[in-house]
Amino acid sequence: METKEVKLYISASKFNFESEFKIQVSSYAPTSCKTITCIPLSEVTVEVEIPNVDVKQLQLAEVKQLQETIKTERANSFARITAIEEKIQSLLCIEQGE
Repeated sequence: METKEVKLYISASKFNFESEFKIQVSSYAPTSCKTITCIPLSEVTVEVEIPNVDVKQLQLAEVKQLQETIKTERANSFARITAIEEKIQSLLCIEQGE
């Protein structure tokens, strides 16, 4: 199995209006934070094992992910359409009541 060195940055972060810091670990350095306060604590380099995958596995995983995206989009669209239809019915009821 192939390995890769990755540098991780550990920082304490506090979003606006929060009272407590949260420890964050990320693969990017917390440089310019505009909406949060970032206090760098340490950096560490770790070796990560990269799994062996072939193109076919990646394509199948992508298809599965796209199918999940379709399900989510359908559900979101259905919810928006239902809300619009309810608004139309509400307006029609008001119009008929006048």
